[in-house]
Formats: sequence, C-alpha cells, structure tokens
Amino acid sequence: MKNSIMTSKQLENPMREAMGRTTKISDFLTRAQINQAIRIGTNHKRLLDELVMPNMAQINNALGQENDPGFIAYAIEYVLARL
Repeated sequence: MKNSIMTSKQLENPMREAMGRTTKISDFLTRAQINQAIRIGTNHKRLLDELVMPNMAQINNALGQENDPGFIAYAIEYVLARL
C-alpha cells in the first residue's frame, strides 16, 4: 500500500449483494479507523480484535442492522487486499 489516501472506488466493499446496495467501508468506519485498518493490513484476526469488535455498535448503527463481526472484518480485509 503506497499511501493511506484512497478513492471512494477503492473503499467499496464486497457487501453489495448481501446488503442489496453498494456499501463503502467509509460508510461505517471513520477516517481514523480506515487508517488503522491500513496499518493492520490483511490480518483477519487483528482486524477483528483490534478494529471491528471494539467498534461493533458504531458499525451496526451506521449500517442500520446487526452484522456479523467476522464478516465485517472479512469485508475490510477484502478491500485492503485489493489496494
């Protein structure tokens, strides 16, 4: 990853079909949390433990539904792997 500035296209996540709409990780993570995700990288366990679990209430609120933390971590990992 060359830098932490990403376009909205790069922030799209793989939840489109599951949620019936295009969702970007910026829809449910703050810029600081996105930067934290970039620093963590594609380590699923660290993304889950250090980023997703502590912020699950915020994520669910932003997305308007209860979500599986493991799937959210996977979605973030998926996006990061494609940068």
